[in-house]
Amino acid sequence: MSYRPIKINSSSGLPRIKVKSKVAGLPPQCPGRVRCNLNIAVGPVEWNPLHSQHQSLDEKLTLQLQWWGDEAEPTELPLSTTRETFTFFKVTRSLKTLQCYLTDMGALTLTLVDKRGNVLGAASIPGIKRLSKENPIREVATFIKVFIL
Repeated sequence: MSYRPIKINSSSGLPRIKVKSKVAGLPPQCPGRVRCNLNIAVGPVEWNPLHSQHQSLDEKLTLQLQWWGDEAEPTELPLSTTRETFTFFKVTRSLKTLQCYLTDMGALTLTLVDKRGNVLGAASIPGIKRLSKENPIREVATFIKVFIL
């Protein structure tokens, strides 16, 4: 996947890396006219001081975001310690239908991977059902190391 930095006026005042989403619309597999966009911004990343070796990995790790029920490749967001990564998803159903979808989904899982696609960790955003036009979600996600046996 290729991405290029684009300066956008963001709420944080930081430059952004803009990534094109691979999802046709939300909820997945529900075609329709675009009613609004769901914006997602990640970063800048703050590494745990106990794991300081990761501080040199600016934009070498990506966050994979895949919606419940979506069969497309996950959207990959490069992580940076100095910039936000931004993407948006087209909402093709009413906000009430989107709210039902988010409630059924329960949690949005984010997967941390390296450039080779190796899974390094995962985090969950359990309050995704609270998301609404009036209630944006601002969460700090802690990634748990994933062990595959």
